Amino acid sequence: MSTKNTPPFTAGFPTSLARYTDALEAALRSAVPQDDVPLHTSLRYHMGWADPQGVPIAAAGGKRLRPILCLMTCEAVGGSLLDAMPAAVAVELVHNFSLVHDDIQDRDRERHQRPTVWTLWGEPQAMSVGNALYALACKAMLNLAHRPVAIPVVLQALAKLMNSSLAMLEGQYLDLAFEQRVDVTPQEYLDMISLKTGALIACAMEMGSLVGSEDPSTASLFLQSGLHMGQLFQLQDDVLGIWGDSATTGKPMHSDIQRKKKTFPVVYAFQHATGAGAITLHRLYQKEQLHGDDVRQVVEVLESTGARQEAHRRASTLADQALESLRPAELAPQSRRDLEDLVSFLLYRER
Repeated sequence: MSTKNTPPFTAGFPTSLARYTDALEAALRSAVPQDDVPLHTSLRYHMGWADPQGVPIAAAGGKRLRPILCLMTCEAVGGSLLDAMPAAVAVELVHNFSLVHDDIQDRDRERHQRPTVWTLWGEPQAMSVGNALYALACKAMLNLAHRPVAIPVVLQALAKLMNSSLAMLEGQYLDLAFEQRVDVTPQEYLDMISLKTGALIACAMEMGSLVGSEDPSTASLFLQSGLHMGQLFQLQDDVLGIWGDSATTGKPMHSDIQRKKKTFPVVYAFQHATGAGAITLHRLYQKEQLHGDDVRQVVEVLESTGARQEAHRRASTLADQALESLRPAELAPQSRRDLEDLVSFLLYRER
């Protein structure tokens, strides 16, 4: 299937994947302490289950993309959803560990239209929340040993989660370093997001495949597909951060530009802007931070270079590569359709 002619999905995950939600949320809640210890209240707040006082609320969490990919991959190769659940929970907790720390580093004051952890409890306490999520992720992974999964596979999966966590942190380091440069190339950027975003998504799929089939060659196919999906996800995130509707995305409008983050459209514009546009970009990015009219001028330059269209073109290519990587895999027709639907959603999502 080519995603180029696929109609867009504009609201949530494909309905065919809703079957994972209830079991996943129950498993995540079981992995996070539910008592009144202040640290645990902050954990539940970040996960979207409670208000700052610990009072339960309707879930306000994220898309749960990574654990759903882990579960659907396990089922796609003939495994059991329950067998992959410890790995799915662990990968989501690692992802949320990174979000808490990213919010501090990026100075983001809102996530999902709620105050971020550091704005409520301060940076030192927020770091403890993030670290606790990582510890809980490691603890969750050990539950694989209580499923009918061979111990060598449990150890392989744990090692893959640790390695992908290191890669994710390396990507975050590069992302922050790029803020101080105006000579970042598109290839450097794509390499960075392969680490920052792609590594954990690829790990989720690789672990799901390993648990479901114990076949390293099949797991390798899902690893490659996941790397493409990770880059696709981040490119669309970059576009939404500039041209998306903040009421839909749940993120402040143009915050990446205000912080001078080198998202793909900005990197592309620096490479392709000419004349007055190039002068404007270089002048503005010498400032400590961008505000109001600065942001408007940057967006005008991005649009004049066709940066948005180029980002979507590359995202479309990555969507096709994500599916092409899985062509050799022996998958049930429904599983292949689910993957096609998910890739199309990632390409056309609005939040």
